[in-house]
Amino acid sequence: MKLDSLIAEYILPPATVRMVVNLLVSIRGGKYQKELSKNASLHNKYRGKRCFLLGSGNSIKHEDLTPLKNEHLFALNNFCVHPQFLSIFNGQGDKFYLIAPIHPPQTEQEWLEWIQSIEKNTPSHTHFIFGVNRNRYNLKHLVNRYGSLKESELNWYFSGLSHRDGDAIDIDLTHPIIGAEAVSVYAIITALYMGFSEIYLLGMDHDYFLYNDEKEMRMYAHAPHTRDGMKRIFNDSFYRMELLRQYKVFTKYENLDRQFPGRIYNAGQGGLLRVFQRVRFQELF
Repeated sequence: MKLDSLIAEYILPPATVRMVVNLLVSIRGGKYQKELSKNASLHNKYRGKRCFLLGSGNSIKHEDLTPLKNEHLFALNNFCVHPQFLSIFNGQGDKFYLIAPIHPPQTEQEWLEWIQSIEKNTPSHTHFIFGVNRNRYNLKHLVNRYGSLKESELNWYFSGLSHRDGDAIDIDLTHPIIGAEAVSVYAIITALYMGFSEIYLLGMDHDYFLYNDEKEMRMYAHAPHTRDGMKRIFNDSFYRMELLRQYKVFTKYENLDRQFPGRIYNAGQGGLLRVFQRVRFQELF
């Protein structure tokens, strides 16, 4: 059991636990200050513009994404396997690829295989944004050890700060940010930091607990980093623990929507996400 989990359960009250966790995150994040400082060049760079965040929910399989070719785009995690990925990422507009920090139960080898497959299948002009956290074996470790993406344009964010419902969410990527249960939270924070005034979500379905088989949960059946991931994380408690995870994600969504009203929209046609205002994707062009 991790130290912060141990003290949270047996010794300290919640407020003190948050303080201790945030202190540990800040200390660890300080080791990446050189990398984080590079993010200052992204701050408000896209003020007044719009972008689209592309997730891997089943609903995105039913969308014709061709209109996105000349838009500013963020591909999240394993979106590179989408059949229209290369087409829309070879158009005009800036293209970003954002990945969450390494997390269990996947092994270092599984993450390495996945990152290498993304690098192989992504256009060279893509701007990568990778997450790191307190884990010693993180994406920075993989890049340094194996040389992945060394020649690519690459930015880093550091996550892990504790968050309580109602707290303001700091979006300054030159410092550690909150820890999140979904890569979409990190992508929204990044897009807000970069100044986008309209942020549209596609493929953010948040409905994993509706499926009995993991290969049915996403637009793709398999990926190097998702081999029996839900079973390995939750065992027989998947349904209950996945509901809890989504509650935490929606809590962060609600806080972001209150903090930045009128900037985040759900343009997907399916899924269970009702926090952000729904818009029709086809009517945006």
